[in-house]
Amino acid sequence: MLTLISALAPLICCLATPVTADSTFRSRPDLSPPHLNVTIECSGRCETGFIFVAPFVGFADLSDRGPLQSGAYILSDSGDLVWSGFTYFSIWTGNFQAARWQGQDVLFAFEGAHNGLHGHAHGHHTILNQQYQTIRELRAGNHILSDKHEFIILDERTALFQIHHPMQMDLTDYGGTYDQSWIIDARSQEMDIDTGTVLFEWCSLDHIPPHESALPLSLGQAGFANNSSMAWDYFHINSITKGDDGHYLLSARHTSTIYKINGTPLRIGSTFETSHAEWRKSQWL
Repeated sequence: MLTLISALAPLICCLATPVTADSTFRSRPDLSPPHLNVTIECSGRCETGFIFVAPFVGFADLSDRGPLQSGAYILSDSGDLVWSGFTYFSIWTGNFQAARWQGQDVLFAFEGAHNGLHGHAHGHHTILNQQYQTIRELRAGNHILSDKHEFIILDERTALFQIHHPMQMDLTDYGGTYDQSWIIDARSQEMDIDTGTVLFEWCSLDHIPPHESALPLSLGQAGFANNSSMAWDYFHINSITKGDDGHYLLSARHTSTIYKINGTPLRIGSTFETSHAEWRKSQWL
C-alpha cells in the first residue's frame, strides 16, 4: 500500500538544477527525472514512505532551470526515483497523489492547461491503478472544466474538487469599464466517481459579492477582466474539504476568508476572516 510522508517541509529544501548524467538510468537513457537536494535529514522525525511530486518549470527562460522533464514522480524518502510519470499525463501535471477508490490503491493527478501567471488551470483529473494504467478520467459536471488546486477522494466513492470558471457580467459597480466584463465564478463540486453524477455544487457568485475581494478590479493583480483568460479572479479557491458533519470548509485566497458551507441545502454557515482574526457569524444564505 502506498503511504505518504506526513511532514515533508523539513525534508525537502528544493529541487536541484536540471539533471545531467548523475540521474540517468542505463535502461532508460531517455529519462531525466528530478534530483532532490536533501539538506536537512529527518533523523526519525518523519514518517517513512514515498514522496509524490509534480515539478514544473515556472520561468519563461527554460535554460538551466529544472526540471528537464516536467511530470509526476514517485520518490523514496531518501530521494531515489521509484516511478517516472513523464508523459503519462498530457500538457501540464499537478496535484499528484495516492488515494483509495473502490477498495484499491490508486494514483491521481490533474492534467490540463496551466496559467502560471494567475495560478489556475483548466482540465480534468486522471486516476491510475497499481499497474499505472488509466482507469478513470473525471471531468467536472455541467460542461465546465476542473482546476488544479484541490481533488480529494471521500469514502473511496466520491471526489471533491474546485473549478475556475470565467463568465461575463456587468462589473461597473466594482470599477469596471465597458471593456471589462469577465469575472471568475469559483465553484466546487462533489461528484460520484463511478457515474460522474454531480452530488453537490457551490458557486461563489451566488453567495459572495465581488466587493468582498481583497484584490479589487482596479488593481489588476487578479486579472484585468477584458477576456476569459484574464478574468477578474476575485475569490480564488485554494482548498476545500468535507467534515464528518457533512458540511464543507472552503479557503478563498482573494477574500482572505475561510467559509463553512452547509452541505445539505447549499447555504453558507459561518465564515472566518483571517485578515481580522475573528469569527463573523451569519444567517444561512
